[in-house]
Amino acid sequence: MLALAAQVHIASRGRDYRGVFVFLVVPAAYIAVLGGCKALRLEQFATSLSPAISANNIAIVAFVIYLAAVACLYARRPGFAGFAAFALLLVAADVIHVVRAPDFVTIPGVPTSRIDAYGYPEPCELREDLYLTTVRANRYLTGVNLYPPSIAVWWDEDERLGLNRTDACRLPTRFVAIPVAATGFALASNPAAPTISDVVDPRRIAVLAGDRAHRQWIIERINSVSRPAAYMTWQPIGEKQIETPVLRSSITLLKPRYEFPDQAGATNLGNLFESFDATKPAQIKIAPQPWAYGVDYPSTRPDLKGPLWIQITARLTGGPFGVALLTPDKKSFAVRRRIEADPGIQHVTLAVPKDVALGDLVVAAWDIGNAGDAEIQKIEVVVPPAAASR
Repeated sequence: MLALAAQVHIASRGRDYRGVFVFLVVPAAYIAVLGGCKALRLEQFATSLSPAISANNIAIVAFVIYLAAVACLYARRPGFAGFAAFALLLVAADVIHVVRAPDFVTIPGVPTSRIDAYGYPEPCELREDLYLTTVRANRYLTGVNLYPPSIAVWWDEDERLGLNRTDACRLPTRFVAIPVAATGFALASNPAAPTISDVVDPRRIAVLAGDRAHRQWIIERINSVSRPAAYMTWQPIGEKQIETPVLRSSITLLKPRYEFPDQAGATNLGNLFESFDATKPAQIKIAPQPWAYGVDYPSTRPDLKGPLWIQITARLTGGPFGVALLTPDKKSFAVRRRIEADPGIQHVTLAVPKDVALGDLVVAAWDIGNAGDAEIQKIEVVVPPAAASR
């Protein structure tokens, strides 16, 4: 406050001291002192002076420098030299207060140190590392070339990133994951207790973790929900290591892989759809239009009702695709799910709920309307074990 008052005072009297100096010397002094502090690493220098300069005498040292600055100005004839000395000493005092503020100078609600303002001590530089991690993670996920909200960011609530054995230089992983997701991606609603939507709706999942053990634990938790709910597992397809001085983490990209449920006790009814020749693969072209039908296989058993599994063995490229069962009036979908493309053979299960009729089977484009090719090798209708036993 004393420094600010002195600078306002001298600026108001700029006419007496050749006002041009007010506007040239003070900025030049700040550039010189602050630039010198940065180049000479004054923070380490000020710390090395302890206890010569400490929290107990820093205010006195700064006040003495302020007085010396004023004395230097008024002890000689006003001019460039006097004003320059005043400006340099004044700025030096400002820098000392910034570099090593006294612990007892506090204003209610206003933090006076990094550990108060940002929650970490000076050597950690967590704020800078958090920014770099967020930017690098965003660049990696943006390079996937998918609609950003279709990529969900996951993390482990119990994991902490940062320097080992230094609690003040560590922070929960969610403090990194949430800013990454906020750059345009989706956020898992609750990684500790994921919902079916959390594991079915995304096209990709990005797992943020500090080590392999936590990463694998997160993947297993995701699959523990997706496997029984949607008959699919999430498999790693890419990884980006993000190295900063304090925060070291990785982003692992997951893609869904479809699989048939356990067939023990189930009854296989075979193919129940017209127009599909089970003796040879069906080649289907999907037009580049949202929800465009690639094929419509009429049902031969519209009287049959769920619970049922419709198991499709196929190879899909392009897309994504939609596999759906029409209602008896063919005006809406009774069951529908999105299928991601994959160069390998996929085993897709469309679960038909209880009392839902076995309508026509449709393979179509999804909402974004990308073109694609589908090679359907097999379609079978299966009665699940619980329903088959009744």
